[in-house]
Amino acid sequence: NIRQFEHLDLRIVVINRQCQRISLGFLVLAV
Repeated sequence: NIRQFEHLDLRIVVINRQCQRISLGFLVLAV
């Protein structure tokens, strides 16, 4: 179970990074 939670945390981190990239891209397009 602990390993599964760690894997979920890694997925969340990757998703957050992708969201940050997308948000930065929208900011650049907005400017």
